[in-house]
Amino acid sequence: MGKPNYSVEVGSPANANETAPRRNYKAAKAPWTHPPGKPHIKTIYDFFEDAVKEFGPRRYMGTRKLLKTHNEEKEVKKVVNGEETTVTKTWQYFEMGPYEWNTYEQAFETASHISSGLVKLGVKPGRERFHLYLASCADWLLTFLALSRQNITAVTAYDTLGNAGLHSSIEETSTVGILADRGHFCTLLKVLPSTPSIRIVVWRDTEGPLVGKDLEDCKKLEEIRQDIKVLSLSELIKLGKANPAEPTRPKDHDKCCIMYTSGSVGKPKGVILLHSTVVAGVSGAVGNVSAITSSDTFLNILPLAHIFELTAELISLYNGCSLGYGTPKTVSDANMRNCKGDIRELRPTLMAAVPAVFEAIKKGILANVRKLSPTMQGVFWRSYRLKVKMDSWGLPTPILNAVVFRKIKEATGGRLRFIMAGGAALSADTRLFLNTLVAPLAIGYGLTETNAMACLMDLNHIDLDTSGELTPVVTAKLVTVEDAGYYAKNLQGEVYLRGPCISPGYYNNEEETKEAFTSDGWFKTGDIAEWTDRGCLRLVDRRKNLVKTANGEYLALERLESLYRSDEYVLNLCLFADDQHVHPVAVVVPNPVTIKELCEKKKLKYDEDVVNNPKIYKEVLKSLQQTGRANDLKGFELIAGITFDEEWTPQNGFVSSAQKVQRRKIKEHNQEGLAKAFEDA
Repeated sequence: MGKPNYSVEVGSPANANETAPRRNYKAAKAPWTHPPGKPHIKTIYDFFEDAVKEFGPRRYMGTRKLLKTHNEEKEVKKVVNGEETTVTKTWQYFEMGPYEWNTYEQAFETASHISSGLVKLGVKPGRERFHLYLASCADWLLTFLALSRQNITAVTAYDTLGNAGLHSSIEETSTVGILADRGHFCTLLKVLPSTPSIRIVVWRDTEGPLVGKDLEDCKKLEEIRQDIKVLSLSELIKLGKANPAEPTRPKDHDKCCIMYTSGSVGKPKGVILLHSTVVAGVSGAVGNVSAITSSDTFLNILPLAHIFELTAELISLYNGCSLGYGTPKTVSDANMRNCKGDIRELRPTLMAAVPAVFEAIKKGILANVRKLSPTMQGVFWRSYRLKVKMDSWGLPTPILNAVVFRKIKEATGGRLRFIMAGGAALSADTRLFLNTLVAPLAIGYGLTETNAMACLMDLNHIDLDTSGELTPVVTAKLVTVEDAGYYAKNLQGEVYLRGPCISPGYYNNEEETKEAFTSDGWFKTGDIAEWTDRGCLRLVDRRKNLVKTANGEYLALERLESLYRSDEYVLNLCLFADDQHVHPVAVVVPNPVTIKELCEKKKLKYDEDVVNNPKIYKEVLKSLQQTGRANDLKGFELIAGITFDEEWTPQNGFVSSAQKVQRRKIKEHNQEGLAKAFEDA
């Protein structure tokens, strides 16, 4: 009996440069537009109402209060102008309370008050737009749901977007109000004087009143823009409670959201997501992952301004899950004092994250393995290889799980049923490691323009070599990219997608819309992929990241980066190549834990600049090349030179809030080091 095919052809190729369009076998007749058995759900407000009716008294959103911030000073050695010196650095640690929960009914009531308060302040249902500019939290999602109750379009922007990005998103959409964290008044003070459409500022007071500089900036803003109404979220809720407004129900064709991308290349674009688009996106995920139930607890650590996280939380809403909020800084015990990190405190059964988070989890596990005696390290790796083999045969490993891998399970709360990865490529080695030791891994592929939907792995058909099965809300085809050597006749090419989850275009940006969307409704993703023999997509890279080298070969930069990031000496990495050189070079953010171990091995004093020591440079480059060979890379794909950089964060702008590297900025910042790396290559 042959292997099952998870997608079917639903037409003939339009021409020789295209493959036949395909859909998930469950949607062979037509793509889904709503969750199975629920044709009445057409908008996000329908989703919300439906969930409250079914799961009303069950716990819904959980948050932790910050009890205290601990600042600890440590002396570290640093080489300045060739001289070793000692500098004092301050590390911040957090003390948090337990999770506190509301219910579905309470969330619905709060959202009703928020929406009524906005109407009382003069926001016009069905006609005006409201900005969400804050970190992920329960208040973000509550306000998003509240806006849907009055058919007010939400405009979402990463809270790390910066002054120019925020200004652009407000100006383009003529937003009338904004919800922001109390720490964002410094940004609002710079942006709002030149964005006259804003007349309401709501600040999130969940963590306490305005004090210090935040209070000063708020007062300055009120002086400069005396026409703006500034109030706390608690005051808005109180206002709405005293002035209840009937809902203004949206239609399926109304704009639910204008989501601004992180702007990894050029100016951020506002992606239009209709209510029907978002409903279809959630329906597609439900179609491929049916194992989620109301007994599940989901951990949120990604930005809600990222479509992957927003869709994941709406899936949780649809299924009646408990939703616990955490942050990247507080998720593990490493940055905590007198309490557990979010993951051990919450003990989730589900979790979604981007590759950077999962690579960090893997490296944290391996760091602890290296602390074991040589004998116990041998036991660990022999047990790991045995478990991989047993898993491939479909056989359980209760003794290995209980004896050898128990602490790994405990470190992630001990209850994870499965984890979801999306947002970028994840190395095959890391995929296998997580799937074997942490929890079954559901890989997905999608973009903001597709409401995160294209592919999502069915847990009953795990294949770590693909991006998962097509979801039942998209039709996909591959189109030849001749200059890069990807041909439809070989079942390769750029991914084109069509279906009810696809955005109608970019807000007030006809030029970009015409560039990305065809006249007959296909979205050109810019991703290169190939069809597998089971009808799944296997991604190769972004078309814009295919770089031709001096010998005429093409390098797929994002794919290579996902492989090299699994190297033990790497926290993060960004590759560069051009047509003047044969091999790529890399800017590397080193892993201080393993670099410190390497220094001990080489009998070198550890400091922050030790990576520039020729012995360390040589070992890290050698390790990266070994990682490349272990992943069967070709000779021209092996890194030939490196330069080191300090940590990249959304705050310093070298990665987006979704942890995507900002290639242009990294290149500008490391021009001298890259020139030397190419010279050494």
